[in-house]
Amino acid sequence: MARPFSVVPCPCWVAGGYAAELAAGRAFRGHDDIDVLVPRRDQHHVQRALRGWEWRAADPPGSPRPWRPGERPPAGVHDIWCRPGPASCGARYSQLNLPG
Repeated sequence: MARPFSVVPCPCWVAGGYAAELAAGRAFRGHDDIDVLVPRRDQHHVQRALRGWEWRAADPPGSPRPWRPGERPPAGVHDIWCRPGPASCGARYSQLNLPG
C-alpha cells in the first residue's frame, strides 16, 4: 500500500490498526486493509494520483456510494473507501480518512 501513496503530492499518514502496531513496535493481529489519513483539503491529490481506483464515500451512517472524480465530500463524510479498481473484486477496500 505504501507504493501507491508514495506518488501522492501531499502529507498522508498510516492510521488505525497499523498505526497502533507501528507505535507499539509489534503486530497484534492480521489486517485485510489499511487506513490512511489525508488532510481534507488534499483529498483531490489522492484521487488524481490513484486514477483508475474504485472509490466509495461512506455517507453517514456508513452507506457507501460512488465517489466521483473532483467531488468534494460533504463536511459530515470522513471515510472514503478505495481499492485498485473494480476488477479487483476480491480486494478489500482501504480507508482514506478525511479529518475536518
